Parts: sequence; structure tokens; C-alpha cells
Amino acid sequence: ARYIANDLPTYLEVYSKLLCHRKRYVAHFAGETLAFILRRLRGPKIGDALGHIFVLLCAEGRTTQELANLADSLSVILSEASRGVQNGFHSQMPYILQPLLRRHVRGIGSSAGEAPAIKASETAARAAQLYTIKATLLRMRNHAGDLEGTGDILEFALDQFRSAAKRHAAAVTRAMTAEAVVDTPTKVASGVISTSVEGGITADCVPVGNGAENSCSTSQTAAVMLEEQEVLFYVDLFVS
Repeated sequence: ARYIANDLPTYLEVYSKLLCHRKRYVAHFAGETLAFILRRLRGPKIGDALGHIFVLLCAEGRTTQELANLADSLSVILSEASRGVQNGFHSQMPYILQPLLRRHVRGIGSSAGEAPAIKASETAARAAQLYTIKATLLRMRNHAGDLEGTGDILEFALDQFRSAAKRHAAAVTRAMTAEAVVDTPTKVASGVISTSVEGGITADCVPVGNGAENSCSTSQTAAVMLEEQEVLFYVDLFVS
């Protein structure tokens, strides 16, 4: 197990063929095997391992069914690594849950940067990643058996949902502000228009093309969409 943990990306690539297997019992057994490895990791290595696990979703050439099978198998890895005896959870569970919700739901990736985040443009992989996280949490809920057993998980998810809602509201405000002030420049320097905004906020926009569009409004719109995706993830999770 120690040797596999030290070269996890290589073993994950090999195991991905089993994790994508059309027969669920084969794919799930492969996931349970890797869960044992993930559980033995400590500290930041767990966060890096999660990044390497999600990178599997970005491999080219997978069919839609293979990607769905892989996402389901990855949820087995993460949920099995979190399970404890009876209806309890392993001591490693918080170290798996926290980076999942704080970083990977937001599409940030591993904290150490060893494994890149899945880009928002990689829509199929991103959708599969969010499905994996949702399925992981639902498997953990089923393992606990009741609401009381999932209290810590639910509380942490609610905290992240509140934070996501605040970030989304702030992103919408910034986007609306950028659109409102782009026509009233106060200073032009090196091609950058600095516009004063009510409340002391300053938005810097770089004109693009004939001035019909600017990189400021485009980036703000992308930020709104990213934050909205996170909020909708939690809404869907709680409804499930």
C-alpha cells in the first residue's frame, strides 16, 4: 500500500480501466480497493490524491457511459474511504470531506497544486466531477442510516452553501457594476480603463475589439456562472 500511495497517479491510470468497467460489481470492487489506499494517506496528501482522482475524468476518448461508470466508481472510492464501523465514519472523513466541498465543488483543485483543477470549459468532466461528489455524499448519508448520523456532514455542507450564496451575490453585484460603469471612464492608462464606482469600488477593464465588449464584463460573467454552478450543486444536493 505504501508503494502505491507514493505513485498514486500511475496506479490510478492503470485502475481507470477497471473503474470504467461496464459491470458495476467489477468497478465497485476496484473502487473499494483504492479506498483502502486513500484511507492510509495523511494530511495534505489526501487533498493531492483527490486532485489526481478527479483528473481521471479529463482523459480523452471516453464514451459518455464510461465517464458515468467512472464517476460512480470514484464516489465508491471516496465514500468507502470515509466509512467506519457500524454506521459511523472513519477519522479520515473530515480530511476527505473538507477539500471536496471547499475546493473541488468550486473547481479549484488540490491545495498544493500538484493536480490541476478541472476547467469549466471541460463541461462533461466538470459535470461528472460534481456528480461524483454528490454521489459520495449520498452514499455517506446512506451509510449513516439517519439524519443524526449525518449531522456533521450536513452542518459542514450548509456552511459551504451559505458561503457559496454570499460569493454568488457578490459576483452578481460586481458583474452589474462592471456593466454599469464601463461607459463612464475616469482614467485611461496603458490601455486599461479605471472606472470609479459608488462605494469606493474600482473596476479595471481592458477594451476588446471595437469597444463593444470588454474583458472586465466577460470575466465577471464567467465568475457569476461559476458561483451559480456551486449554489445549484448544493440546492440539488439538499433536495436529493
